[in-house]
Amino acid sequence: AYGIPESDVARAFPVEMVTQQEISIFLASRFGKCIGCVQATRRKNIAVFWSLAVNPDQQSRGTGEFLLRSAMCWLNDCGVDHCVMLGAPGSRYRFESLGFRIVDSASV
Repeated sequence: AYGIPESDVARAFPVEMVTQQEISIFLASRFGKCIGCVQATRRKNIAVFWSLAVNPDQQSRGTGEFLLRSAMCWLNDCGVDHCVMLGAPGSRYRFESLGFRIVDSASV
């Protein structure tokens, strides 16, 4: 996906993680309009956040952090104890401030 070599993806995620999963989508709204969302797939006790998007005019207001914290709490209540975030290098500080740490990286 997105130009990442299949061997790198296979090394990071076993095929079962991609084929036998549950998808959850978390939305943030303001005045009845969606202002942000994050998608997570999960299998057993592992969740992977595939995308995080916040409307440009709502960025830098805590919406993304709220979405991630809320999603992680909900997933934890569902038995998830490991979360993986796939993100751009520019988001590194934000994710580290939420408790994520870099375990591997790849350029695309």
